[in-house]
Amino acid sequence: MVLKIAAFECFPTSQRGGSEKAFFEVLIGLSKLHFQILLFYNIYGDLIPKYEAAGIKCIKIPCLKIDYFSLKNWCNLLIIGKKISNIKPDFLYINYLADSPMVAVTKLFSKKIKTICHLRVPKIGESRVFNFCGKYIDLFISVNLFIKKEYQSIFKPAKIIVINDGIIIPDKIYPLKLSKNFSATYLGRISHEKGILELIDAWQILIEKYQLKILLSITGPAVSDAEIEYKKKVATKIKTLKYSEIISIENPVNNVINHLKAFDFSLFPSIIDESFGRTISESILAGVPVFSRNVGIVNEILAPEKISLIFNDQEELAYKIDQFYKGNITINMQNLQRHIIENYNVNENVKLIAKHLEKLSFG
Repeated sequence: MVLKIAAFECFPTSQRGGSEKAFFEVLIGLSKLHFQILLFYNIYGDLIPKYEAAGIKCIKIPCLKIDYFSLKNWCNLLIIGKKISNIKPDFLYINYLADSPMVAVTKLFSKKIKTICHLRVPKIGESRVFNFCGKYIDLFISVNLFIKKEYQSIFKPAKIIVINDGIIIPDKIYPLKLSKNFSATYLGRISHEKGILELIDAWQILIEKYQLKILLSITGPAVSDAEIEYKKKVATKIKTLKYSEIISIENPVNNVINHLKAFDFSLFPSIIDESFGRTISESILAGVPVFSRNVGIVNEILAPEKISLIFNDQEELAYKIDQFYKGNITINMQNLQRHIIENYNVNENVKLIAKHLEKLSFG
């Protein structure tokens, strides 16, 4: 029996971060099973052609603002809720709790539709609107145990399951290989929460204290106005320190694995509690060690080598890079890669999601 899913993603793009990519991979995975997917979106992003190439129909709907108290916004919600209920899907699937008002309104038109929501980010403050509308969600998929614990005081714990985010495991897994020209990369969004200014601080320690001038490529997009402004601050700091020949800012890349394996190690300097570190897993599968700040789920992803690869501050990062350069830190890359494949394979995780959807539909 084919089950129909009406999914919603505000801005389906690969340029904002891992959550949109993760939702894309889940929906593509479900479409390859016995689910028919219809995607509703607000803003056209670069993932839309990829959805359509996979046979998923994409429908643009009016933009929704976070201010759910405006009359215009509620009118739009009512129109969208009616439109979704008219196609008679078995499920309404959203990627963020912030879109829960859409769930509540759709339930006004059809109580039969089962609703699913990912919990991807830690609870930030209190939102009466989201907390109230979240009561209409039938199943929450938390990407880790920490986030589940944060929300189970608001929503019934029995409605929250934990299924890790994951990545598509590439056909080829690369061994650890160090070059003569030692170099490093940061790959991801250029934004405040990613800790790039702090990373440059670590490079200053590396140069001044350890006399190591390791080439660093900061690679990724700056999309929002805040990110563009932050990128300017990063460029200014590099110029002020006269590190332009050591640290470069590069445009986003399409082939992540190919980019990563061109370097001796990568960096994950985020200063927020990350729910998943996509580039950590990708780096490991590219055979590239990744030094990561001790935030969020990092301890779980790098569990087999956390003593070697996890740092707490810029001083510790600089010290560990120096020790790695001198050969005093060794990495069991095969063990790390096995850990990633066993725990963060998105195809296996999609099968778990499918089982829970079937249970929700058939009881």
